[in-house]
Amino acid sequence: MVIFQKKILKMQKYFVDAADMGKLYLNYPMIESYQHLKTLPDQDYGARKIPVSLQPGKRYKALVKSESVIAKYIEFPHRIEDLLKEHFGICEEEKSRSCCEKITYLFEESSLDDKIQTILSGYIEEKYLQTAKYQIKDKIEKVGYLHNRQNYWEYMRDIFRQIIYHNICKANWIQNRQYFIEQNQYKQCFEGLDLTKILEVQNKSSKDVDTGFIWVLNTCVLFVAEYQFDLVIDGTV
Repeated sequence: MVIFQKKILKMQKYFVDAADMGKLYLNYPMIESYQHLKTLPDQDYGARKIPVSLQPGKRYKALVKSESVIAKYIEFPHRIEDLLKEHFGICEEEKSRSCCEKITYLFEESSLDDKIQTILSGYIEEKYLQTAKYQIKDKIEKVGYLHNRQNYWEYMRDIFRQIIYHNICKANWIQNRQYFIEQNQYKQCFEGLDLTKILEVQNKSSKDVDTGFIWVLNTCVLFVAEYQFDLVIDGTV
């Protein structure tokens, strides 16, 4: 474990410039950490950690799936495609994707039945049309993104801005012991993050296999802020 930590630390110190040699974005404990928000906003994310003993990785994945408030949003297009394929015979990948894409671009609740039916009529046999319409409508309503007159993708952009904000706050807390960031300090805090220092803290806290812990943190989402910070700013920050 110690040898592995030293190698990762060496890589983190080397890959620090996205415009040069590249930048290493580590996720703690793994990629699924970007979904580990229980509410939006999640006031407790700053203190969220898991024991090192929570192994193998599938145990953490199961934990995230049971606690995540955003998993249902992320899985929504896949659920629509699975429904179309498994219950209504749209097995051709191109047709399934095309139908699903049209559904995800719906953006208002008024006349939703008619709009779904119009989309499906080009893909599904008449005898299945009503059943498919109401099942898809039910899935859309359970996700609940239409209430803001946003289509699925617009809604998800807002969700991911919040995910990024939570992880910038968390990284800042691990490094500087300050979680909540004011809007006028947001970019400054992001630019002051040192992923090597964060890794060193994580290595220290997770040193003991039996009693150690890992702060839940996803840094791969930070590449968006690295690429163009304006993309992560909205009225919720």
